[in-house]
Amino acid sequence: MKSRIRNRIFELLKELSESQSHSGLLIVFSDLTNVLAKGALPIGVKSKTFKDFDEVGHIYNEEAAKILKKVGIDGAVMVDEEGKIYSPSVYLNVNVLGIDKSQLETEFAARHIAALAISTSTDASVYALSEETSTVREFIGGKVRRRHPSKREEKVLEIIKKDLQASQTAQESLELPQEESPITKENSLAVEEYSTAEKENLIIIEENPQTLKEEG
Repeated sequence: MKSRIRNRIFELLKELSESQSHSGLLIVFSDLTNVLAKGALPIGVKSKTFKDFDEVGHIYNEEAAKILKKVGIDGAVMVDEEGKIYSPSVYLNVNVLGIDKSQLETEFAARHIAALAISTSTDASVYALSEETSTVREFIGGKVRRRHPSKREEKVLEIIKKDLQASQTAQESLELPQEESPITKENSLAVEEYSTAEKENLIIIEENPQTLKEEG
């Protein structure tokens, strides 16, 4: 049952990713009680239990894609083990300390980091639709299990790459080489000679303390 719902969510997001206009979307499926216990905050709802959540549709509904697009404008959309879609959307309080950094990708933003963190700390399957590249990812057990690249992705990533290279070039141009002052070596030798002379004078004074008394 769960695998069927996972596949359905993934296919719905693929469908949304091909639409001309869509916002980013985050869907949390299964283990919702544990997810809420981690500190999720339903928008406009004081309670953290499902008694205050409204069922707005079902994942197998023909209008499911439109429903997800509508309720997923802000926060995360919750889908339970039976495929019921709940609203309002939910702000998720996530802990990123335990995430596997090897899973991070260039385009990851807050939505993807949240998906990675939630799937790491709970048994939930989390799905992220990128607003920028339209790429769909499935996160399970703190790893990206499935990924559906979009036609926009390659172009967007190329732009990001060029921006990073330009930024790096600009940074390098600001880091001027530090040339040694022409008098540095001379000063160093002078100090060394002075120190040697002082040391010799000290030895002479120690050997001839009477001289110091007579001068005094």
